[in-house]
Amino acid sequence: MSSSEHSKRSSAAKLIINSWGHWLHFTYVPLLIAAYFVSGVSESKELKLLIAYIAVCVYVLVLMGLLAYFIISYSRKARYAEALYCVHSAIHQIRDINIYLAHCLQTPIEYEAANFERRLWSVLNSVAQAFDIATAVSNRVCVKLIGGPKGSEYAKTLSRDSVSQIQSEKKDKAKAEVHLINKNTDFHLIVSNELRYFLHNNLRNYPNYCNTSLDPTSGHQGSWPLPYVACLVFPIRFTTVEESNDGQREDRISILGFLAIDSAARGVYKERYDVEMGAIIADALVSVLQTWPIVDAKARFAKEKQQNHQTSTNVE
Repeated sequence: MSSSEHSKRSSAAKLIINSWGHWLHFTYVPLLIAAYFVSGVSESKELKLLIAYIAVCVYVLVLMGLLAYFIISYSRKARYAEALYCVHSAIHQIRDINIYLAHCLQTPIEYEAANFERRLWSVLNSVAQAFDIATAVSNRVCVKLIGGPKGSEYAKTLSRDSVSQIQSEKKDKAKAEVHLINKNTDFHLIVSNELRYFLHNNLRNYPNYCNTSLDPTSGHQGSWPLPYVACLVFPIRFTTVEESNDGQREDRISILGFLAIDSAARGVYKERYDVEMGAIIADALVSVLQTWPIVDAKARFAKEKQQNHQTSTNVE
């Protein structure tokens, strides 16, 4: 279901709920008054009191139910408003990375990998904090790059937030290039254009879910080995218009990597808002992943050239 269809259905459901609440309220009150006056025909005061008590209790219970519904429904929306501060902070940090990379593009010798990694790490921390606020549970965030030849592409971790960086440091070093796209359900569905993004709130129940961190022979039985059960994955991609051999102009989608958000809690992500919040960050990261490989390559070349020059000078 697309986000627009989901939004329309949610709006329709709320209209139905509001409409029923409206009519139930104005139907219940006249019925209550009518029942009370009918009971007045009887001389039994106990019957009148019983009807009054039942009516008041039912009315209070209905009001409490509606209050609970609105508290649950609107408390998360209030958290999204708070999360916007962190999203805004992440966008500012991405802007600063772009400025830094643009400077290093002109003067590659000044580029420092540690500086870039620290800046990107701060961005992912802000994103994780935004989702922590919105979902009220802990979230992890990472950026993965796509590499490898066509047909054998793999996803390689570029950066993680501070929590998942500690948890996955050894695994990232040991399996730097083994996350094959076609052996990871979420990456594969996105790269093959079957999904615009991947969202699932309980991967234990996902039919035939594949992940290179899972034992394919286990069948997901027993304890779940992954540190998360719910995840959101977005492509970091851009579209270019190319002209084919027959002169037709067509869009070509290039995927640079993925923005992955996950949580150990089930049922935490909502399609209506969480998807859009994550997609904002994924779109903003496009320029970073376009420029960074060029800067990194130029910096390596410039520093090797400088070292060679110093070596030759020392020899002379």
